Amino acid sequence: MKTVLLYDAPVSLRGDRFKMDRTYGVEVDALAEYFEQVVVCNPVATFDIPQARYEPRATNISLEILPYFSGVTSSFPVFPGCAHKIWRASRSWDLLYIRLPSPLGIIGYLSAVARKIPVVLYVVGDLEAQYEQGRYRGLSKVAARAAVKLFEGLTRWMVKHAVVITQGEALYRKYKRNGNRILNILWSPIPEEQIADRPDTCRGSCIQLLFVGTLLEKKGIFVLLEAVKLLRGQIDNFKVTFVGTGPGVDELTRRVQDAGLSEHVKLTGGIYDEVELIREYDAADLFVFPTYAEGFPRVIFEAMARGLPVIATPVGGIPDIVKDGRDALLVPPESPQEVAEAVLRAINDSDLRISLIRRGYEIAREYSLEATTRKHVEVGLSAFSPAWR
Repeated sequence: MKTVLLYDAPVSLRGDRFKMDRTYGVEVDALAEYFEQVVVCNPVATFDIPQARYEPRATNISLEILPYFSGVTSSFPVFPGCAHKIWRASRSWDLLYIRLPSPLGIIGYLSAVARKIPVVLYVVGDLEAQYEQGRYRGLSKVAARAAVKLFEGLTRWMVKHAVVITQGEALYRKYKRNGNRILNILWSPIPEEQIADRPDTCRGSCIQLLFVGTLLEKKGIFVLLEAVKLLRGQIDNFKVTFVGTGPGVDELTRRVQDAGLSEHVKLTGGIYDEVELIREYDAADLFVFPTYAEGFPRVIFEAMARGLPVIATPVGGIPDIVKDGRDALLVPPESPQEVAEAVLRAINDSDLRISLIRRGYEIAREYSLEATTRKHVEVGLSAFSPAWR
């Protein structure tokens, strides 16, 4: 069986070797264990892409090359070329997974329907929410809004007629009214072998706080920085490490310097090597992620799997999985004072901290790579049933 994953995240191709985003690559490798052949159908760049550092390990994975683009607006000029390539390639496909939102989604869906290929839509993001959080002005705002309305309308239409998996309860609730074949299955990139067993943290002389994610204002990076200011003087020795890169890195660097926080704040840049990233988790005592808007961030799974108590916000799909005081400490968005108080609470209450760590391990096992991949495969195979087509 030839199973195809269609997605618009660029893949980097050098010679006969290709690399992709780590989370996506781990998913592809996991699915390859269940299918005879897996084809990755993505825009391809012939140069290095910073986030594309993962090289698939399974030998039954191949690449279907689409013209390169790096965003919705840049997809328009190459759209006809992508449509032609997808239509021709789809003649040999047996099962198609489409990750949404993606401008390629409608092409893949129509090609599959015309050729009577079973389709699974995997909705991992919300374009409308991303637009509301964006900072568009003038003509760019008009163009962005028009593009969002177009793709959102197409997504809702496809959802009515296909098997659908949503990544998080919020997306499930949003699209449930449009179709009756929707399942909410969170996918985690954490294999069971990477779930740690340390019983406690915050035992060293220096308390290490960790943030992992894209450096954007909506991820709460400046909220965390304000919390650091409040913690200075309340904790004798502590450091916050920001792992990631993004549009907010220069502003974050400037604010750290202006506030005289260089001794308490470390910016590592993006870490794309799995071993190095695990090392950062293992060196930390608490994971702090005061985001404004999310589906369900995989970094929470990663932190829990490595034995870190989590401080986060009840936004997006987070409160559907994580309960305040039982699984993590949840604080309101844009609340530096409450972030600081949660950090102090986790440091000072060892019983609470140990309980959060134990519950984190349980959640990591429940949503492990192996467990969630099996569910995705079951849904994919069910798409062959006449009742689901």
